[in-house]
Amino acid sequence: RQSSILTTYLIRGGLTCCCMNDAILVLQTTLPGNLNEALVGDWCNEMIRLGLAACLKVNKVDSIYRWNGETVSNPEWAIQVKTSLASKSNLVEWLKENHPNEVPEIICWQASAEQEYGLWIGELDPE
Repeated sequence: RQSSILTTYLIRGGLTCCCMNDAILVLQTTLPGNLNEALVGDWCNEMIRLGLAACLKVNKVDSIYRWNGETVSNPEWAIQVKTSLASKSNLVEWLKENHPNEVPEIICWQASAEQEYGLWIGELDPE
């Protein structure tokens, strides 16, 4: 029964009308796991200081990927950045210039945020 109620709600567009109308940008990147926590914190704080990000989540993860034809498994720092849509190009440019990896992971997507949170993120918009 709950499933059919949720399906009806989604079909009628309830999800898009539920106070989730402020668009933000979510960007995902990683840093090498051999960097210490203080250095990773400084790197992330620089994005805040420069007004490129409103909020970051930092977690230690194990990554498995292909590199130069080999399967590699390494610890990494997973970093999720929340910023305004208008800050995307400046943020990506800064990441490319300041990232230690030869080919940095930079994945972005637009997300809907609760109104007050979206307005807070929007305060980053360049003037």
